[in-house]
Formats: sequence, structure tokens, C-alpha cells
Amino acid sequence: MTIAVTTAVTTLRERLDEPAEAQWFDVELRRWMNEGLRDWARRTRLFSDQSTVDVTANTGEYTLDSSILAIEHLLWKPDADSWKRPLEARAFETLQRYVNETGSDPVCYSTYGHSPVLKVQLMPIPIRDGTLYLYGPKVPSGINVEAGTGNLDVDENWYEAILDYAEFCALRRDRQEHWKDVFMQYEAKVVAAIENAATDDSLGEFQFTGTGMFPRWLTEFD
Repeated sequence: MTIAVTTAVTTLRERLDEPAEAQWFDVELRRWMNEGLRDWARRTRLFSDQSTVDVTANTGEYTLDSSILAIEHLLWKPDADSWKRPLEARAFETLQRYVNETGSDPVCYSTYGHSPVLKVQLMPIPIRDGTLYLYGPKVPSGINVEAGTGNLDVDENWYEAILDYAEFCALRRDRQEHWKDVFMQYEAKVVAAIENAATDDSLGEFQFTGTGMFPRWLTEFD
């Protein structure tokens, strides 16, 4: 769900008991909301979306868009075909078994590095052009701070967290001591959101940590 920035600013001003610009300008409030939106997305990884990457034949490594935090699912579609094939996530070292294979479509992938310079390596290296379809957590584009347009891309169940972030920034700038109380409210929501996401792993296939979600075969060893 998305929340209109005008609605968010109005609600935040109600919290601050300032219905019109006085101590805080709207542009400041919008800037703090954007900061909160990015911080929330990076830490909880609850904002997910699809992205695509154009693949060129005989090229196996690609740098992903800086907004992409991780890959949860990756599909490969050659330009000449209508089907999409899921690729299997592997540790980077295990990809070396495919290094000498040619004349094939990719069957697995690995990532290395970290956002904003996250890279994906395909193996075997694709022999034809195609498209990668990535699904996973991203940093949303946010709102236009100067124009005051756009939406907050955040689940309505956690919408208050973004307001908490902007509120404590406003109070801290104004040197009001209780900004720390609002900050602790925000931090508590971050922890709760991460823990809540862990309950979605009903099949036990993934390991959730404070930095995201990973296949258990990457985090547990027999």
C-alpha cells in the first residue's frame, strides 16, 4: 500500500501540534520521511518489488541497480523463448564447477558485494541474449521532497514507523528532550517488523537475520 505524502505530512503535523508551517517547514518533514523510508527498507527489507536486467550473450556478471538490496528469486528468460526458468542460488565458490561449460543457458547464480554495488554472477555464462527477472527487497524511490508529490511505499500496518522517524528528527532538531522516546518507539517497530517477517518462513526454508533473509543451506551446515 502507498500513503500520499500530503496525508503523511498532515498526520505528522498533528503529532507535532503544528497544523501549519512555523517551527518546521513541510520540505523538512518530507525530507525526514524519505530518510525514514530508506532506513526502514534497508533494515527490515519489507519493501519488495520486481526488477529486470538485460542480459547480453557471453557476459555472465552484472551490477544491479543501486536500489536493490538482495535477490530472493531470480528467473531467466531468453529473448527467443516465451518461458521463464528459475535459477538456483549458490555460494560463489560452487559456481566454479561450471566455469568451463559453454553452449548453455544459466542454471544458477550467486551474488557478491553489497548494495549499492551488488553484483550477480550467472553460471554457466549465457550464450544468448535474454532478461533476468529479479524479486526481492529494494529501497523505494521515495517522495519528491521539493515538489511535495509522490507516495510513501510502506505497508499500512507499519506506516506509523515512518512518522516516528520523521517526528524524532523534528524534535531532535528542536532540541526537545523527548525525541529519544519517539526514537525508541521507532527502533521497537524495526525490531518487531524483523521478527514478524521471520514467522512467514512456515516451511523452514529460509533463515531470517537482522540484515535480511537467506536460504538455510547458506547459513547452516551439517
